[in-house]
Amino acid sequence: MKTARSITKNRKSAFQGSLFATILLMALLLAACGASTTTGNGNAGTPTATTATTGTTPTATTAGSTATPVIQGTPAAKITFKEIRMITTTDGWALTNSAVLKTSDGGAQWVNAGPLTTQIKNPVADFMNMQNAWIAATLPNSPNPNAIQVLRTQNGGQNWQSWSTSVLTTNADSMVGDAPHFVNTQDGWIELVTNGGPAAGSESVEIFATTNGGQNWSLIANTLSGNSGLPNGGLKSGISFKDALNGWATGGDYSYYPWLYVTHDGGHTWQKQGLPPNTATFNMTTPPVFFGNAGIMPVTLINNGNGGSTMMYITNNGGQSWTQASSTPASFQAQTVYAIDAQHAWAVDMNGLLYATSNGGHTWQKLLSSSLHMTQLSFVDDSNGWALGSTLLHTTDGGHTWHTV
Repeated sequence: MKTARSITKNRKSAFQGSLFATILLMALLLAACGASTTTGNGNAGTPTATTATTGTTPTATTAGSTATPVIQGTPAAKITFKEIRMITTTDGWALTNSAVLKTSDGGAQWVNAGPLTTQIKNPVADFMNMQNAWIAATLPNSPNPNAIQVLRTQNGGQNWQSWSTSVLTTNADSMVGDAPHFVNTQDGWIELVTNGGPAAGSESVEIFATTNGGQNWSLIANTLSGNSGLPNGGLKSGISFKDALNGWATGGDYSYYPWLYVTHDGGHTWQKQGLPPNTATFNMTTPPVFFGNAGIMPVTLINNGNGGSTMMYITNNGGQSWTQASSTPASFQAQTVYAIDAQHAWAVDMNGLLYATSNGGHTWQKLLSSSLHMTQLSFVDDSNGWALGSTLLHTTDGGHTWHTV
């Protein structure tokens, strides 16, 4: 089981700039026009999503990557990182736009750990530990521009196996925005966007699941089908699961109520789960992260042209119910949040400033007086953390001071 997780990453951060600009504009328009909640995907003649799987029998490939000429022992300063996930103070994974990397010296040097015979484009990942990892990416040279591949390794990148799917979509590059999500080495899910986006005010998605570690995947839910209970309306920010049965789908719409759906059958069917309502704001929920039965879930609040803020919701009963960690939202709007347990988390706001909480989001402390332009965080304990900014950064005092790796 993972002991830490970046909560507000992947698809949300990928289109966050345009999303919040659109949210702000829509909030102003809704306030001015008194518009009702947006439903549907906003596109006339939207095609029905179809799925065809290929490559269901995986082929192992050797470690390394032809996509990016990263060689053994490449210093961090020479790499343009997209994502980093440290597992210990010395060992960790990272992504570029076309490569999978590993380090064993705290991030100073990196080596290729990706598949040699398969190129990857704009990957997102779930790094469970130093042996098990899953990568979702588009296929840059595929004759089908909408082909998506999921690769897995069970031996730290020495060998990779792949599975691919073709999903009808209007934008293949934005389709893989949410990483695979695994609760153990066998049970995992991935949510793929098939149509819509911020401009449309809604997104259709398909959810795939695996019970054999990613060797095979099955389509289990589709927002264009009324059978799943998951609506097509609203922008989707991702999914997460507490165990093999209980999971949450998050996002936002213009109803001014937090958007949250729950499943108790492994993602096949979903029901709306109520949250304590906030003031008249746009609410963007983010997939919760669990530590046993304790969980935390950030919600972004956009206040009709008055900026934004972040509210933390917490649960101590496995997500059966959620309460606000504080009656007052944080004074900042988080673009990324990273938690190592139900009490300790760090957040970077939209201006790149860093905050920390040690009480589950009840209160936040501003750690830096100036921005280091951080976009991603990875902590392994309450002292040691890494951040992606203009360079790879490292802290040994919980985020108070940082130095270049």
